[in-house]
Amino acid sequence: MYSILNEEPEPLTALRTGVPVKLEDYLGKSLAKDRERRYQHVGDLMVDLQATRENLVGERAVILPLAG
Repeated sequence: MYSILNEEPEPLTALRTGVPVKLEDYLGKSLAKDRERRYQHVGDLMVDLQATRENLVGERAVILPLAG
């Protein structure tokens, strides 16, 4: 409980290589301690994820379908 409330999570790129920087940014925003810095609605996150997915098309990346 202490870690959740007081410590920043380990960066996604520390756990897996090749993760787009944008995804790490979105995760950081989703997990921000300050509620004003977090996504206010899951729809806002979905918009960002879909835009990033569209930008990755044509690049050498594994693209997983978004649920929804």
